[in-house]
Amino acid sequence: MPVILQIFKSNKHAFYVCITFCIFSAALSACSSSQTNTIPNNVDFEIIESPHVTVNIKLSKDTFAIDETRDIGINIKLTNDSSAAQEVLFDQMHVSTGGPWWTSAKVVDIKTNQSVLQNENAGILSSQTYSTKELKAKSYQLAAGKSIEKEYKLTNIVVYKNNKLSPGTYAVQLFYQNNTSNQVTFTVK
Repeated sequence: MPVILQIFKSNKHAFYVCITFCIFSAALSACSSSQTNTIPNNVDFEIIESPHVTVNIKLSKDTFAIDETRDIGINIKLTNDSSAAQEVLFDQMHVSTGGPWWTSAKVVDIKTNQSVLQNENAGILSSQTYSTKELKAKSYQLAAGKSIEKEYKLTNIVVYKNNKLSPGTYAVQLFYQNNTSNQVTFTVK
């Protein structure tokens, strides 16, 4: 069965694609008994177009106690504003993180304007390959004008520095492939 490395037409995610490819290449090199730097015949590269959707987020509430920051609920809604159906892979959770597919987020301390994240995408901490058939089974056609909505924990998407948030006010913005969400704020007391 061929292994597929999907590359999205997006400059924003070129870094993650590069890192993934470098890790993938290193793993292939480590497993290879030959001294050549070629990719095996069973690896196919596929460049796919990222869907263009409107991304809206809202939090389960706007104020959290310090011990609740691991359980901040984030509702994510993707809306297909185009005139045609688009293939999306979103609501079936990643096995490795429990979070949605193709998402990353920024969480910034409003006071310092600095990121409070170790990783904007928790999935970067693990790797898993999928065949085209497996990806097709997890995706579906989002009809024109229709939406899909699901709630996740913010920590299924991001990794906080020191695995926690300090008291303060924070801004969150989510990215689904090339699509940027609205920005929401919350307070930790």
